Amino acid sequence: YRKSIVSFFNKPESNWVLGICNFYCTLANVNSGWDFTITGQQAPQFTQYGLNEYYEFHEDGSRHEDDMRKLSLVINISNPNQYKGGDFEFTGGPLKEISKRGSVLVFPSDTTHRVTPVTYGKRYSLVNWFTGPKFI
Repeated sequence: YRKSIVSFFNKPESNWVLGICNFYCTLANVNSGWDFTITGQQAPQFTQYGLNEYYEFHEDGSRHEDDMRKLSLVINISNPNQYKGGDFEFTGGPLKEISKRGSVLVFPSDTTHRVTPVTYGKRYSLVNWFTGPKFI
C-alpha cells in the first residue's frame, strides 16, 4: 500500500513549519470557496521516497470521524531534476505543477490521490492535515 520513510515535526521548535502550512491552508480554504470549519492541525510529516518507493491510491480522511481531516497540504521539497517518477496524482492523472520545488497543493482530504513509484533519485515532501468537526 505504501513504501516510504516518514517522520513528524512534533517538537515546539518546529512551530515555524506549522505556521507556514497553516498560512497556505487558510489561504486555499478561503480562496477555493470551501470555507471548511478548521479547528485543528496535525503534526506535519516529512516524507522520503527512494528508488521504487510509492504510496498507492488512498484518501487522507474519512467523513465518518468526529474530528476529521478536512484539508490536506503537500509541499514538494525536491528539485525535479534530482528524481524521476514519484508523480503526485489524483485519480484523473498527474499534477505536473506540484513537481516544482516549493510547490504547495491544498485539497480536500477525502480526495483520492497517490504518489507513483520513484524510478531514479529521491523525492522529498512535507505533508500536513487540518481537522474539524464532521460534515453535517
